[in-house]
Amino acid sequence: MEGLSFTEAERHCEEVIKAVRDLPEQEESRDRRLIQAVELLLSLTEVRWRGQHQPAGGPDIDVLAAEAESAAGRRGTPALAIRTTLLRGKTLLATQGLVPSLDKLRTAVALAEEHGDPVPLFVARVEYGRQVSKRRLADGLAQLREAERMYASDPRLGGTGDPVLQHARNLGEIQLGITLFDSGHVSEALTRLTRCAQRLRQESLKAELPIALNYLAQVHVGLGSHREAEEILREALDFEAGRGGDSGWHAYNTALLAALLVQQPAGRGKALELIADAWAETERTWLANLVPIVRNLYAEVLVAAADGPGDLLDEADRLAVATCVETQRSGMIRSEIAAHVLRSRILLLRGDTAAARDQARQAVSILNDVGDMPALRTEEVLYHSAVAQAAAGAQEEAHALLERARHEITRKADLIDDDLLRDRFLTQVSLNRDIRRGEGIDQ
Repeated sequence: MEGLSFTEAERHCEEVIKAVRDLPEQEESRDRRLIQAVELLLSLTEVRWRGQHQPAGGPDIDVLAAEAESAAGRRGTPALAIRTTLLRGKTLLATQGLVPSLDKLRTAVALAEEHGDPVPLFVARVEYGRQVSKRRLADGLAQLREAERMYASDPRLGGTGDPVLQHARNLGEIQLGITLFDSGHVSEALTRLTRCAQRLRQESLKAELPIALNYLAQVHVGLGSHREAEEILREALDFEAGRGGDSGWHAYNTALLAALLVQQPAGRGKALELIADAWAETERTWLANLVPIVRNLYAEVLVAAADGPGDLLDEADRLAVATCVETQRSGMIRSEIAAHVLRSRILLLRGDTAAARDQARQAVSILNDVGDMPALRTEEVLYHSAVAQAAAGAQEEAHALLERARHEITRKADLIDDDLLRDRFLTQVSLNRDIRRGEGIDQ
């Protein structure tokens, strides 16, 4: 792949797959070549995958992964079985959701541990760590740290030009950075993701760059650095615009930018335009892991733009309800919690304090069961739930939730080793200011 553009590399893989399929079934190398070509194609195009909707003239990602998995079964080679089981776990996440994906990924890790080859074990551990964090953040962090230790200590991992292995290394590094952020290690996350994004900018294909920039922007937002976050998101959007075609991650980055712009006095109109575009692109790509995140961001932008009860709040509520229903099937718990919080806020704006309190309690109940979640700030769930309880007259419950939210803010601030960053975290993030003041609860 060295020296090829992204489009050329993708086209080359597709041509190889077609050629291999034309080989006689008894050809000894047919299955191995097919697996290698499918694995490379899906690695190169992961940022641009589509889930339930097959792109015009393009591959159905889960059909391709299943074809590779069947080929590995015919070959009977443990390393190929591990890598194709892993690949199927990834496509199942995008097409069906977390539960069937984790089943496959656990199998891949178990097979890799039994086989003892560090290369498939590293790749499997990275992907399992990336996805199991959606159920238990601490479990994902442990898997990703172990994968990083493996990569640093085993020369067989760092000394290869295997593009699939390099893809896993990049994804693992990116995911470890954002998982540290979601766990409260803001300084380390900023350092790691800044370094990783800069390295990816220097690579020829830059396949994972939109994901790295998305996560880096999230960290800057979490520090109140909105100007830096906006610049990073615009870089990500420009990069994918140059590459062309729809992308679930392009939609996600567009939605994050809309969520930033809607907070600016002159940004409401542009934010509404961007979030509508982001949702339309999400509907076209329909990745089961990204759909509820973008839908919740859509609802969040509508709530921020609304002047009170009316069409915007009604649409926001419809979106949040859809996420509550969908996540029961897909297993995306973080988005289910966020959707209940959104519904609580919407109901409160409509004046229905009893229903708002019930939605808030549902959100906290799930959070108490699962703990910290990726792409979800625990303190935000606790704070908005406290506001709902206070509005409903449950002052004791409200103050208990507020104190938990304040504890989260203090815990995260104590983990920031840079004085300027810590001060920015405490004073420039509006949510953190509201929590510290007890806005809407003590007042």
